[in-house]
Amino acid sequence: MSGETKGQDTVRGAPTDDTAETIVYLGPQVNFTWETWLNAQLGVDLPVSIQSTGQQIVPTWRVHGAVTIRF
Repeated sequence: MSGETKGQDTVRGAPTDDTAETIVYLGPQVNFTWETWLNAQLGVDLPVSIQSTGQQIVPTWRVHGAVTIRF
């Protein structure tokens, strides 16, 4: 489970009324560790709750990954 939230933007000090959003994602994630020096992560996030102001483009899904190498 993960999420993101973003408040309303301002243009020259005046708030805009269609840029705020809060999205909650849920999805599988795979973590891989090789000995003590290599870690990898890959996941897919599907939105389960989307709250946005006005009409705006929001993601229908997303993929995230990471690789960490310790030396």
